[in-house]
Amino acid sequence: MDYYKLNHGIYPGVTYVYFNCEAEELIKHYHKRSKKKLDENSKKSLLDTKGGGLILHDTGTCVIYIPKFKNNSLYYGMITHELLHACFFILDYVGVDYNVNNQEPFTYLMEYLTCQLYDKTFSQEYK
Repeated sequence: MDYYKLNHGIYPGVTYVYFNCEAEELIKHYHKRSKKKLDENSKKSLLDTKGGGLILHDTGTCVIYIPKFKNNSLYYGMITHELLHACFFILDYVGVDYNVNNQEPFTYLMEYLTCQLYDKTFSQEYK
């Protein structure tokens, strides 16, 4: 299991990213690390996913899950897809207005989360 904790910079909450594990392993690890419980709908969503998913909490916490990660464009696209969802959630959670005329909060947060994750994942070899 590969596990990464990303902070949200100036915003509250964290994003947990899990690769290469079974959903049951993620759920157990998440409970132990975060001291938070996943609700039954979130557990079911994780157990049912085949490719990847995102769970959101009312605490500003996001959990991204990609069961099997490979070093190719499909999987980096999946990561980007899930990080975009996380950015929408984080900014909505804190009440930041973002739109075509106010894009910077969104784009800076996306850059911040992406850089954290890529700095951590590029330190490991994926086959």
